[in-house]
Amino acid sequence: MHWLRKLLSKVRNLNVCRDAFAQSRLEFEQLKEQVAEQVAQCRRVRIRRIVEDVSRVNRKDLRDHWNMLKTAATTPLPPYSEFLHLDMARTLTRKNTDECLSNPSKESVREELKNNKVTREHVAQQVSAWIRDTKTKLSEALGYDQLALDKEAAFVHPVDRVTAWFSCTRCRRLTGPFKDDNALTFADVCAHRCLGKNKKQRLKGAWKVEEFKADQKAITAAKELLRVSHLKERNATQMQLDGFGCSFLCTACKNPIVMDASSVIGHCKRHETITLELVTSEHPLNISRPLITPIEHGLAAKLKGFSRSGCKQRHRQAFGCRHCPKVGTFTFNGLRSHVKSKYV
Repeated sequence: MHWLRKLLSKVRNLNVCRDAFAQSRLEFEQLKEQVAEQVAQCRRVRIRRIVEDVSRVNRKDLRDHWNMLKTAATTPLPPYSEFLHLDMARTLTRKNTDECLSNPSKESVREELKNNKVTREHVAQQVSAWIRDTKTKLSEALGYDQLALDKEAAFVHPVDRVTAWFSCTRCRRLTGPFKDDNALTFADVCAHRCLGKNKKQRLKGAWKVEEFKADQKAITAAKELLRVSHLKERNATQMQLDGFGCSFLCTACKNPIVMDASSVIGHCKRHETITLELVTSEHPLNISRPLITPIEHGLAAKLKGFSRSGCKQRHRQAFGCRHCPKVGTFTFNGLRSHVKSKYV
């Protein structure tokens, strides 16, 4: 009888297990679609992460190639944000993203740009096309339509002339060496980046050629430079203007200030209209005041910067006010306080 009770107990346990299995199977059938969706979602997330990793590596390789072009280039390049919008850059950004799961060892963007001459030529052609289109749009800001550009084709492009100056309509703080002049050449326009306090503001400040307009004060000053230098706008170069050295006298200032051509562009912002004279060896100013100190281009930026030589020079009591010649000398910070108290 003992063995019979044991057998009946096993049968009862078996029935319980069978009922539990049936219940579990029923519950699984009810959750089957939900489980399948979760599995599919996990797979999509995994694929997306792999694709993002591949795309990130592709963008890094493109950034390295852009930096290499920028280092070797003798002409302006599009900003990196615009470089990524080129058709060839878009294609290279997506490279290997479809095959990354099945063939992760496929040739990278870095290797293709290094080994494939055709790819490099396509990139160079699209960069050249971007430069041409950007010059055409900036020429419109300077007042040249397509017909006028065709007439000027035999001369220096209007955007590359010494009279081509622009300003950014989006921001007033400019980066790097442009901030003192507050005017941009074509090369400066290509390198310009609007600043923002946070990432959202910086993203809103994405580079757009439509944001740049002609800087009329700087253009007027550049034309005045050409007038006193007896140079023609169509073929004059910055090197020719630089060859005059510190020989340009601002006659709009109460006291005589002599400067070089580069300083004139920043100085012109102090006046509604700037007028200049060329100080030659026979000029009365040169004869009567041979010791007049010309403006040293870039000195203010150096003194306001953080270089060791600039900091050391700031503390020298060797700076005078051109508007108050009888006041004496100051340190650089003392001169700034003097100017603020009298003229600001």
